[in-house]
Amino acid sequence: MTGERLYVLGPARLERDGQTMDLRRQSLTLLGYLAVSGERHHRDRLAGLFWPDAEPKRAYANLRHVLWELNKVLGEGILDADRETVAAQSGLWTDLHAFRQLLAATRAHGHAENTVCPRCIAPLSD
Repeated sequence: MTGERLYVLGPARLERDGQTMDLRRQSLTLLGYLAVSGERHHRDRLAGLFWPDAEPKRAYANLRHVLWELNKVLGEGILDADRETVAAQSGLWTDLHAFRQLLAATRAHGHAENTVCPRCIAPLSD
């Protein structure tokens, strides 16, 4: 998987090689949930979480459609799905994970937490 960047801080969007991908909000929301959680999820749990007011059969159909759309638009490399579970591939870049890594780096820099450090602030302001 190369070039995909998922932004969840601020308006959600998925970019591939700098171009915003055309995804429905529900598809983008599911992808964001899977990518940020970093875990495998059972399909029945996802169907209930994303379509809580739908009958189980309808919720499953909605989930299948969203997964189909994601695979159609993004190709087979983004999701790791089987008959019972779904996960986002661990290599999918997200702005949230990048921000957490930057925070960890600033904490490990070796100065007091409440100290203003220009070297630490610069990457966080991008």
